[in-house]
Amino acid sequence: MAPRPTKRTRRTAPAAAPAISPPTTPSPGSKKNATADLPAELLLEIASYFRSVPIHELHGGYHLDTNLYALERQDALRAMSQTCSSWRAFFRPLLWENVEMAGTRQGNGQWFTQCANTLFEKCTEIVEVEEVAKYVRGMRFVLSTHCMTECLEILAKAMKACPNLRTVNVYFAQTDSARTIKATFDGSVQFTSVERVILPSQAHAILRCCPNVKEVVNHQGDGSQIVTAMQTKCKKVEVLSGVCPDMSMMKRLVKAAPNLREIRFGPGYRVPYGTAVELLGSFKHLRSVHMKCYSNVEENKVEEYFKPQLDIMKKVVHNCTVTMTPWRWHHAMTNPLADPGQEYEHKVYIK
Repeated sequence: MAPRPTKRTRRTAPAAAPAISPPTTPSPGSKKNATADLPAELLLEIASYFRSVPIHELHGGYHLDTNLYALERQDALRAMSQTCSSWRAFFRPLLWENVEMAGTRQGNGQWFTQCANTLFEKCTEIVEVEEVAKYVRGMRFVLSTHCMTECLEILAKAMKACPNLRTVNVYFAQTDSARTIKATFDGSVQFTSVERVILPSQAHAILRCCPNVKEVVNHQGDGSQIVTAMQTKCKKVEVLSGVCPDMSMMKRLVKAAPNLREIRFGPGYRVPYGTAVELLGSFKHLRSVHMKCYSNVEENKVEEYFKPQLDIMKKVVHNCTVTMTPWRWHHAMTNPLADPGQEYEHKVYIK
């Protein structure tokens, strides 16, 4: 089943990146460029027609192939930026605003080799060209075993070079790569501009280097290492997704995230029960709880499935919206651009 493309949205120029100037009008006597008089709004409208996979969202798999339109917008922006000097000045900041390094092309070799080569090439340009580094607001990359040490070293330098970097998306990392990642991301370098980190548990060392992060999304493992990283280095987290805590982890989470206002438990049978649910009352700023159960629970029985947790939460939390969703594994894997539980949500507001 082919995934549906992302919705087209109107774009504005990146807020924190250098201002994008509209194409300039040629001087008298020079040869007039037919595109020079196009207004900036029209150029942004043109760019909005090209599809992409939003860099701040979570998707399944090892890499993004061409079937997910991962490289369509990037390719179009690069082509337009090479049309003329005025279009280069306009489209180049948009091209580098979100750096896609997890996309692959059919027929260009193994996916892990493609991702490693792309990461090395793009990060090298970011490090070497200061102007490019200022444009970058988001990165998505894959950490495979292919040239991992070299890739990690240049990645750390590139992230450090980007003063406006806001989102880091570790799309995939080898299961046994935690020690290798930690050797490079050892805490000696801090990425203070990063506000959102999406990563698997084995990449927790990267999270430790982002002290001002406000949103953390875990997409592999129960999240125990993520909570430990938060507890030691990241005290400003307000939104946490993808954790499957037991009682011990919930106790650590209370200490790790005093400012937590939204928690989205990962799908599975380890949604907290009993005393673990009571600990949600320790989060003074908590306003949203999202719980998912596996798809073998019928839609009209989701609220009944979570009744034990709801009964406890009604006693300990206040002014909080509880959202319950059946998680469709097959739907999420075949159509990662869609929200697998959007049309099945059950919400209860606790005063």
